[in-house]
Amino acid sequence: MEEANAIVDLQTALPNDWIPYIPNFKVLKIGQIFGIDTEYSIETLKEAIEATYRDVELERIYRKEKDELLATSTIKLYFKLTTLPERIKLFGVATKVYPYVFNVLQCKKCYRYGHAAVNCG
Repeated sequence: MEEANAIVDLQTALPNDWIPYIPNFKVLKIGQIFGIDTEYSIETLKEAIEATYRDVELERIYRKEKDELLATSTIKLYFKLTTLPERIKLFGVATKVYPYVFNVLQCKKCYRYGHAAVNCG
């Protein structure tokens, strides 16, 4: 990782049309925790996380029921780490962090995978 950071820092030595960057999947890990009461706000949860992971971003997962979005007890966590932590402490209780698995996109127009109907061409 140090070598990648060194290349990003050496932008002046690279040709003008080269833009070095480190892909998000190398520096950002996404996990999820289950069973978190929907009454807790994201701000409250962020304050309740142990100090080691204070820079984590939190997002509540919602599900759609008819035309209404309903909050679930699942929280998505964005860690600026190279590996996903096994557990975090939330309100002083160790909570297991599971890897987040993205939903597969399927087009409702051509029924192929990898894109939505609005991007179907």
